[in-house]
Amino acid sequence: MNKFEKNSLCVLGFIAFIALLVFVGNIALKFVNNDTDNSKKEEATILYQDENKDIVYYDNITTVSEDAGLIYRDIHINLDSEDARKVENELNEKMASIKGKYELISESDVSEDDIIMDYDDILEAEILDYSIYDSSKYLTILANSYTYYATLEDSVSNLEYYVFDKYTGKLLNNDDILKNENINNEDVINKIREYLVNENDLNIDIDGTINNNYQLFYNEYGELMVKILVNMGEVQYNDVISFN
Repeated sequence: MNKFEKNSLCVLGFIAFIALLVFVGNIALKFVNNDTDNSKKEEATILYQDENKDIVYYDNITTVSEDAGLIYRDIHINLDSEDARKVENELNEKMASIKGKYELISESDVSEDDIIMDYDDILEAEILDYSIYDSSKYLTILANSYTYYATLEDSVSNLEYYVFDKYTGKLLNNDDILKNENINNEDVINKIREYLVNENDLNIDIDGTINNNYQLFYNEYGELMVKILVNMGEVQYNDVISFN
């Protein structure tokens, strides 16, 4: 073997050695990254206050009329966070302020001809009702405040949405959700306008509706939703549209 052949073998050997180091290094880095990802997944757990209970549960339940769905109950948000305790206390204080405030048909002077719904003798009742949307990452609590009437009197619903990140326990506002979804206010406005135009109803005041405040929340599938207040002449009504 001459000197040139020996030098060539040394160069090839050095290159093979470097390649081996790179290969082993990539494998080691992959394992480190996998361990890091797995650690993050293990750390990302829902902040339950009590793992043996549902994420939302109730007690102190008083049923005024099961047929009419008139129920008073205290809500418990099973997330271990200050935001959850604050909202829970706020809602239960509101419930306490209306609990038992109902009138009976039999104790009123309302004409029988004016009664269109006779459920358990209830003429009128202030109600706070809940709907729960529990997705993999987010918890949305819809608190619906309204007055039940057995007569033709109109009842206006006041809808409040409380959106929690289940892994941090944080109560999310519109700005937080916009940031999560990597969108901005203009994107939401455009979506609302598109929806209203597609409704093809000349009675809808599109500009007036867009000027109303909107509320972002997640449904039970984790899809982004937008609650809007639609202006239609002298009437306003709540509507919900999907952002997807």
